[in-house]
Amino acid sequence: MRNLTLFVGMLVYSAGLLAQQPTHYPSGNDPIRWTPINIIVYIVIPVVLIVAWIIMRRRKTKKKSGGSKD
Repeated sequence: MRNLTLFVGMLVYSAGLLAQQPTHYPSGNDPIRWTPINIIVYIVIPVVLIVAWIIMRRRKTKKKSGGSKD
């Protein structure tokens, strides 16, 4: 049992060593460039999804309240 615990511990430790970030990846601290694609992906699509969600919720509550007034 002790050998199994030692093996699992070494396996977890070695996986952590191999999971380091490579040096050729960008650091991620640069600002986003304002290209048309980035504007669509980061601004337009989320706003459209939020507005669609609000409209769907309002329609759902209207159907529930409209049908129960009988």
